[in-house]
Amino acid sequence: MEIVNRDFEILTDYILVFHTYKFLNIDLIEDWVIELINLGYESEAIYTLACFYKPIDYDEIKPYLEAVFLELNLTTKNEEESQKSHIRYFLNKIVKRENVRGNLKNMLHFYFEFAVDKDIVDFSVLQYVWDDLSAGEVNWYYKDLNLDTIEEEVIEKAEKWLIEN
Repeated sequence: MEIVNRDFEILTDYILVFHTYKFLNIDLIEDWVIELINLGYESEAIYTLACFYKPIDYDEIKPYLEAVFLELNLTTKNEEESQKSHIRYFLNKIVKRENVRGNLKNMLHFYFEFAVDKDIVDFSVLQYVWDDLSAGEVNWYYKDLNLDTIEEEVIEKAEKWLIEN
């Protein structure tokens, strides 16, 4: 499968981790399969998968999703790859300035299960700093950050992580 753009590639990788994390936004599968059709991919499995409407039940669509993976020669991610794909998906949204604080929290949702990347510890600290600053508390970790600068710091770190990974 030839991937057309980086955002779609990142979304595809994220879809390939759904077997690892049970509480992800399964509704993204509909967006993904519609994009496949828009890119010219056609098959019975793709069209069948596109017929499901949000909210999507993962167990109900799983056989159809697996059929699409098979047709497109896509392989689900192992645990380490799943973690990186999950991180990459949300950091990509952060770099695009989409709900930076919310996507930071979403990215860190499985943080305690992650074993692949110690660099995301900085993101966890930044989330705590942001929470402290929002609550009017003293920030002891990054003394030069305030509510006006924390978002840019998160975006810069996200850009750096994406370049390196």
